[in-house]
Amino acid sequence: MENNYQNQGLMRYIFTSVLALLALISPEISKAQMVQQIESFESATIFPAPGWRQQKYATNVSGAFVLQPYASATNPAPGAAPGGGVNAMMFNSFTGINNDTSIIITKPFDFSNNAGVNPQFSFYMYRDNGFAANDDHIRVYINTAPNMTGATLLSNTLGANKLPRYSASAPAATANTWNLYTYDLAAASYLAKRYYFIIMGVCKDGNNIYLDRVTTNTYPSATLASDVKIDLFLQNGASVGVGVNNHMIVGVRCIIDGTSGCGVVNGALSTAVKLDSLLMNTNGTTNVLDIDDAKIYYTGGSTLFDTTYVSPFPVTAGTDDYPARRFGQTIAVPGTNLDFVNAATSCVYLEYDTTFSG
Repeated sequence: MENNYQNQGLMRYIFTSVLALLALISPEISKAQMVQQIESFESATIFPAPGWRQQKYATNVSGAFVLQPYASATNPAPGAAPGGGVNAMMFNSFTGINNDTSIIITKPFDFSNNAGVNPQFSFYMYRDNGFAANDDHIRVYINTAPNMTGATLLSNTLGANKLPRYSASAPAATANTWNLYTYDLAAASYLAKRYYFIIMGVCKDGNNIYLDRVTTNTYPSATLASDVKIDLFLQNGASVGVGVNNHMIVGVRCIIDGTSGCGVVNGALSTAVKLDSLLMNTNGTTNVLDIDDAKIYYTGGSTLFDTTYVSPFPVTAGTDDYPARRFGQTIAVPGTNLDFVNAATSCVYLEYDTTFSG
């Protein structure tokens, strides 16, 4: 069994996939179909969040966004944000160097089918009353590319384009509480298929800044089957012993580029690309028992193997949650980094990563 999976040409996989685009002819398709995406950083191993990326920005020595479990959070200790979960995203302004600035960039969102309904971006931020003279703060930008070149600084519904950590600074908040901040985007101006939000953290030697439950109301247009391609992009050369469960073997990526939107995922009205079937030709072995119990795990677009990751948070059974389902059911889709990971008893790991490449 071990020799079958050495990285010497024996572990070759031919994947044949059938991608069906459910573009139903219906008057409902022309209306705004809102798909709400929520990120609450609930993986213990995947950070930044799937499809997100972090960059140092200015005078940066040690300031950065990090994954922070609530149970061990200090300086201050915020307690869980509304909506629950065990983790937050923290900007480490308590330990960062003065003026350290870091940005974290979301995955792309599609607003092209908003039909006059304003897209929204929101998150919870913890505001504390420590270090009154230290102006640690957050700013939010939007761009059609995942960088700061040409990015637009946003103001939230309170009229503020800056969110200080210190609770008494404008816009003032009750000390030591979680607060929801919303950015309302003019529907007539935001009609592109790929928008990135850029969260900037600025360290001024005060307390840490905590953010959670980042929510985006998107209005995606249809995904085009002609823009979809699949490739084998990851292969594990390590040996796999008999009886080893949940071992990563191979990853497959689905890339959606061209002029496609993110696709509507609302049940029968779905215009998202769907992976209907997957045929794996395992050239490394002729013994079917070697590939028994293969499973697909959703890891949210990361190459890290995490069988517990689920997004969005929280998952509501029986609804059209975005990205959607797990374990071979309907796979929702695009514009984001989605991974379906296949790992099993001494066998196969399959990753399904729907991303925009352009």
